[in-house]
Amino acid sequence: MKWKTEIANCTICNDYNVEILFTKNSFEYVKCKKCRLVFSSPRLTPDEVRKIYSIGFDYKMKKKDNESDSSKYYSLIKTFEKYRKKNRILDIGCFNGTFLKGTKDYDWDIFGTEISSEVISYAEKNTNGGDIRLGELEEIGFPDNYFDVIVMLDVIEHLQDPLKTLNEVNRILRSKGLLYFDTPNFNSCERLLLKEKLHTIFPWHFYYFSDKTITTLLERCDFNIVKIKTRGFGTFSQYDPLKNLIKESKISDSSKQENMFVRALKKSKLIVNIYRKIDNSIFYIFSIFSKVGLNFGAHLIVYSEKK
Repeated sequence: MKWKTEIANCTICNDYNVEILFTKNSFEYVKCKKCRLVFSSPRLTPDEVRKIYSIGFDYKMKKKDNESDSSKYYSLIKTFEKYRKKNRILDIGCFNGTFLKGTKDYDWDIFGTEISSEVISYAEKNTNGGDIRLGELEEIGFPDNYFDVIVMLDVIEHLQDPLKTLNEVNRILRSKGLLYFDTPNFNSCERLLLKEKLHTIFPWHFYYFSDKTITTLLERCDFNIVKIKTRGFGTFSQYDPLKNLIKESKISDSSKQENMFVRALKKSKLIVNIYRKIDNSIFYIFSIFSKVGLNFGAHLIVYSEKK
């Protein structure tokens, strides 16, 4: 299968002074020699990515339907409380609105963006009429200094130009407002062990951040780091979404479809609460390591404020 591709510069340095780290499925993954940011180049064009998202839409909706419990976000949402002034929160790439539904439970005025027209109606329904806008953030044109909190959950690695998007985030976020996001950690234990075979390395993930490169990027966009932590050991999966796309026209791991018993367990409040307590305990352990500069968990968790 042939893909339409384009050369991408480092979003931080805006040039192409790179070394090739590895090649996976004919796509090259490179590291900027100046700032050390890892990214894919040449990479898929925006039109190719939209085609892939369209193919994966149905499965993702089914998967997210099993993850539609907004209460899992309550502990996170509580950390935003001290930033509440204008009472507005924005979720960039909100998909079906599960996170925004949780923030609405805490009486925030909720806003979301999505590039997928198929999912807008689901998000509006799930949030009971939330303000969900279609398009890239830079195209929408929210007013200056409009939001108290802006959130991106597993989004920044998909952006064509994270620096451009973060500059727009800075414009629409009030002074001292909060930008919160998470993203796969390129320096995680599982990535260091599995290298390019790790399941999070595929062509529609464009950028791969470490705590150092994400700090450099945020400082370039006039944000102050509040804290960076890592979370989770990861799944150590070597599943390859691109190969599955080529073989089955799907981007889901069809070998691991959940049976009715597993889905029932996920909906059991007792099981969910036990899992969350274990997960929070593990997160606490990773947080201790983060305080001494050891960020090797699977996900980077970033709190930053607009200067």
